Amino acid sequence: MEINKTEVGKRISIIRKSLGKNMDEFGELVSGASKSNVSKWENGVSLPSNERLKIIAEIGNTTVENLLHGEQITLEKLYENANPKEVGKIVKYARLYWDNDLFDFSKLINMSLKLCNHAELISEQKLKEIEKGITLPTLEQCGVIAGLINVPTETFLRGEIGANYNYQVAKNMLLKIGYQAEDKILSDVINALNQTEILRVQIADIAQMYANNLDNPTVYIKDTNSLIDYLKNKQTILESIVESDSMPEEMQMDFGIEIANISQEIKKIYAYKEILKPDL
Repeated sequence: MEINKTEVGKRISIIRKSLGKNMDEFGELVSGASKSNVSKWENGVSLPSNERLKIIAEIGNTTVENLLHGEQITLEKLYENANPKEVGKIVKYARLYWDNDLFDFSKLINMSLKLCNHAELISEQKLKEIEKGITLPTLEQCGVIAGLINVPTETFLRGEIGANYNYQVAKNMLLKIGYQAEDKILSDVINALNQTEILRVQIADIAQMYANNLDNPTVYIKDTNSLIDYLKNKQTILESIVESDSMPEEMQMDFGIEIANISQEIKKIYAYKEILKPDL
């Protein structure tokens, strides 16, 4: 039977992620393989040697045969191998995507669970523990959270919705509509969009800093200047995309809304700075 290197690479990637290892750490477990070797395996460029296949199969609790030719991967199996810390990051991303605090996001999840007649709801405290990687959501809860960010449960459990995944999805989408861009420009755009959750955290921190009456407003001003630069850069990148003739009208609207939101955040920060100026 012919071996599909790409599929073998995906299975190796699942094993590595289930162990919570980066490529360097995983390579150390496999006879000291280099990061480059692991990358080539996972991308289907080459196969590990027979000796290394045996090691990977052993640490992945599977067989060389299954590693090479596959087995039926069920959601239950993926859940069993899921990494709580990686899942926790995705859950936090999902909450920030919806711009919710822990209480509101748990309510949102529970509404969907009730509609699906699932008995086990999620508490605010449980959600907090999940985000910290202390525990996993139930499989049903994973399915609901994955649905809230429009990804398959399999993708959610495999931890494949990070920056690289978003980059590939966005790249395919932009190429499909005929938008041609240099990789560097495209990377900047996707990175800007992926930073939304970080931006929201920073804005929340700034509001809290103001509320607490910082003893050293000079530090505050320095931090906000840095954030304003970041926001303006993001705004410029998005505006350049909107100006593209090949950008569909509905996408122009979405990007336009994002640009307007950024403008509002910049105004907010300027307002905070003006309030603090007399203290400098």
